[in-house]
Amino acid sequence: MLTESGRGQIGRRRFLGLVASSLIGTAALAACSSQPATPAASNTPAAASAPASAPASAAPTATAATSSSAAAPAATAAGGSSEAITLYWDTFRGVGTPWPQHMIDTYQQKYPNRKVILRPIPIPGGQQEAYPKMYAMYAAGTLGDNIAFDPSHWEFYRAVPQGLLRPVDDFVAQDKLDLTQWFKAFIDMQHYKGKMWGLPSWGWTGQDGLHFNEVALEEAGLAVPDYESPDWTMDKVREYADKLNKKNGNQVDRYGIDLAMGAAGVTIIARAWVSDIISDDGKKALLTDPKVLPAMQWIYDICQTDKVDALPGSIPSGKDNALFSSGKIGVLQGGSLSVTELDTAIKDPKVTKLKSVLFPKRPDGKHPNQLRGGTWNVNSKSKHPYEAWQFINVLSSYDGILTFNTEGDNGALTRPDVLKNDFFTKNANFQVFIENLNNAILAIVPFNAHGTEYETTFSQSFANVYLGKSDFKTALQNAQNAVQAVLDKPAT
Repeated sequence: MLTESGRGQIGRRRFLGLVASSLIGTAALAACSSQPATPAASNTPAAASAPASAPASAAPTATAATSSSAAAPAATAAGGSSEAITLYWDTFRGVGTPWPQHMIDTYQQKYPNRKVILRPIPIPGGQQEAYPKMYAMYAAGTLGDNIAFDPSHWEFYRAVPQGLLRPVDDFVAQDKLDLTQWFKAFIDMQHYKGKMWGLPSWGWTGQDGLHFNEVALEEAGLAVPDYESPDWTMDKVREYADKLNKKNGNQVDRYGIDLAMGAAGVTIIARAWVSDIISDDGKKALLTDPKVLPAMQWIYDICQTDKVDALPGSIPSGKDNALFSSGKIGVLQGGSLSVTELDTAIKDPKVTKLKSVLFPKRPDGKHPNQLRGGTWNVNSKSKHPYEAWQFINVLSSYDGILTFNTEGDNGALTRPDVLKNDFFTKNANFQVFIENLNNAILAIVPFNAHGTEYETTFSQSFANVYLGKSDFKTALQNAQNAVQAVLDKPAT
C-alpha cells in the first residue's frame, strides 16, 4: 500500500492523526519507555543496543542537541570510521517489502566494514502510531541512528525543537553534495530554524489532480479538459461534476465528483483562489476570510446545492478508489499517488479508463498544489553520525528513490532523474504532475507545532459545512472558531 494516499491517511474519511497519543509530552513518553518499542529492540539489552552515547533522559533543547552533537562527527567526518560499526535503522517505511534489505545490501557493499540492522516499527493503525514510540526510545537512549520524522505529518516540527535530530549542514558542505539532484522544494522542506536536518524520502504535490473516468466523459459527451487552457476554470470543474452525475430516480448510478475534504484537500481548493485555509505565519484560520469564501462556497454548492459529491454516508468509508474503478464516480480529487492506486484498482477498461489533469491555473500561472513529503534523518545521539549520514545518502540516491517506488510501495517523486525512468514515463498520467513539482507551493506549518491536532480538528469541524448540518454561514464560522482555537494554543 502506498505510504500516503490521496484517499487514505489524508483523505476526508480517514482523518490524519486521530491518535491522541501523538500529542503526549516527552516527559510522559519517557515514563513509558520501559516498554519495548519494537520486537527487535526488546530482544537486545538497552546498554548493548543503544546507538546513542547520551544518557537516557528527557529530550534536550534544540540548542543543547546541536552543540553536543557538533563535535561528534569531527573524528569521522573526513570519510567515516574504518572500524567495524553497526547502525540501527528504526523505520516504518517500506517494511514488508524488499526495499529495506535492498538499501542495506547497497550500503554494506559500499562499506564492507559496516552493518545496518533494520528494526521495523509496527503501525497497525497508521503512521502516527510510530512517533510516540520513537520519542520514548529517544528518551531511553535506544532510538536508532537512522530515523524519519516527516514534515508533512508535522512531527518534524516537534522533533527539531526537542533535539532529536542532528543537523546535516556540515556534512553537505564537507561532501560538496549536489542538492540539485532533488526538486528544490523537497530540499527546502528539509530546512527548519535555519538548519538542514535530512534528505528527501517520499514526496508529491498533494491532492492537486482531478482524475477523470474517460468512459464517463464519453458517455456524457464531454471532452477531456485541457488543464492549460484559460477555459478550464473552477466553474467549469463544477459544470463537469454536474454533467457526470447520473441518477435514476432517487438512485445514484454515478456520482459526479468525489472531493477530498480533509485539510490537505481543501487547501488545494482554497489555493485555486490564491489563498489558503490558514495564514502564511501559521497563526490564523482563514476559512471566513473574504478571499477564501468563494472556495468554501464552491465546495458547499457542489455538495449541497448541486448534490453531486460522493459524501460520507453515501458511499462506504475508504471505498473511493474501488467505486471509481467500477464506474461509480466520474472524477476523483487526488494527486500523483492516486495514479498508481487507481491503475491498480481498475479491472475493466471498458468501464473505467483513467485520465488525470490538474486543477485550473490561477492568475499567477500556477496550478494549485501543496508540497507533501518526508525526510530521512540522523539521530542527534548517534555514535556514528557521519556513517549514518552516508546511509541516508543511499536511501535518497537515484536507486534509493526509484526502488522506493518500484519495490517499497511508496510514492517518491522527489528527484527529476527518477521521473525519467520508464516506470514513470510509460504512464502519461504521472507526467501531468511534473509541472507542479517544478512549481511546488510549500505547505503552511502551524506555528505552534500542533499540526496533527490542527488537521484532525479541521476534518471534524469542516464536515458540518459540506454535510449541510446547519446553514453555510453558521457551519463555516464554527469550523473557523474550532481551527483557530487549536492555532491559539501555546507552542509545543
